[in-house]
Amino acid sequence: MKLWLPTSHAFMATPSAFRSVRRACFASSALKWEGGVSMVQGASRGIGLEFVKQLLEKNDKGHVVATCRNPDRATGLVDLKDKFAERLNIVPLDLTIESTIEASAKFIREKYGSLNLLINASGILSIPNVLQPETTLSKVERSSLMLSYEVNAVGPILAIKHMWPLLKAGGGSGTESDVAVVANLSARVGSIGDNHLGGWHSYRSSKAALNQLTKNVSVEFTRRRDPIICILLHPGTVDTDLSKPFQRNVPEGKLFTKEFSVQKLLSIINNAKSHDNSKFFAWDGQEIPWTAHVSISFDAPIRAFANPTQEAVLHGAAASFMLVRQKRKERRKITEKREFMVLLLSKQLLSTNSCTLLMQLAVSGG
Repeated sequence: MKLWLPTSHAFMATPSAFRSVRRACFASSALKWEGGVSMVQGASRGIGLEFVKQLLEKNDKGHVVATCRNPDRATGLVDLKDKFAERLNIVPLDLTIESTIEASAKFIREKYGSLNLLINASGILSIPNVLQPETTLSKVERSSLMLSYEVNAVGPILAIKHMWPLLKAGGGSGTESDVAVVANLSARVGSIGDNHLGGWHSYRSSKAALNQLTKNVSVEFTRRRDPIICILLHPGTVDTDLSKPFQRNVPEGKLFTKEFSVQKLLSIINNAKSHDNSKFFAWDGQEIPWTAHVSISFDAPIRAFANPTQEAVLHGAAASFMLVRQKRKERRKITEKREFMVLLLSKQLLSTNSCTLLMQLAVSGG
C-alpha cells in the first residue's frame, strides 16, 4: 500500500484557487439551510411579528431569527416558538445598545454561518408622556428628535453593519433569489418629494434619514459587488399599536390588517432583483419618489394659467432665471479671457503693452 504525501506544490494555491475553495465552502454551508435564513429585527408585535409568522408558514424549510428587546415578554413569539421549535430562534436585541446587535450577529454566525434576508421592522412614532408627533415647530424637542433618530434610523443601519458579513456569505443561496435582501420599513412621510402637509418633524426626518442611509449602503454594496440589495418599504397605514392613536382620520378602506400588508410586502421582497437595489416601494409595489422633481423650460412659451397671480409668479421666475444665466455666461467669458492671457504670458509671447493690459484686467476684475 502506497502512502501519498503532498508535495510543497500542493500548498501553493493561487488566489483564484483559494477563492474557489472559499466559495465552495460557503456554498456547502448555505445548502445546509435549504429555504434560507431570515432575521426579523423588531419582531415582538405588530408588523414584525406578522413577518415572522408568514415567513415560517409560507416557507416550510426556512429558518427565522426573531429579535426583540424582551423575549420573555413577547408572548406572540413564544406561541410561534411552540409551533415552529426547530426553525424559529428568539434572540434579545435592543437597537439602542449596539453590543446586543453584535451578540445577535454572533449567534447567527455560530448557528447558521450566513443570512439571506434582514428585515428591519422596528419603529417608533409616539410613546405616552415621552414622544408625540409634532403638529408645529414650537412643539419640537431635542429629546424627541434624538429618540426617533436612534430607533428609526441609527439602529437599523447598525443592524445592517453587523449582519453585513453574514449577508455577504449568504447571498441568495438556499433561496430562489440570486442576492441577499435587506428590507427596511420606512414610511411615505419620509419622502421629501411626497411631503405636502408638513408636521411630524421627528418621525418624518428620522425616516428620511433612514432612506438616505439605506441609499448610501446600497451604493457601497454595488461598488463592492456584494451579493446584497437594499430596499425600503412603506407598509401603508396598518392597524397596529403604532398607528392606533391616529386611525380616526384614515379614509375608509385605507386601514390595512397586518396580514394584508405583510403579504404584500413579502411579495415585493421575494420578487426583488438586483436592479431594485436602493428603491423605495409602497405596499402595492409602486415606487415612491425620494425627492421632488421639478422641470421647467424657460425657452418655450409659458402657457396661460387660470390664476393670473400664478402666471405672473412663473414669468417673474423665468425672467430671474434668464438674468442669472446671462450673468453666468458673462463671467465665463471673463474667466476664459483671463486664462487665455495667462497662457500667452507663460509662453513669453506678451509684449510690454500686453503685460500692462493683463495687469489692468486683473485689477479691474474684467
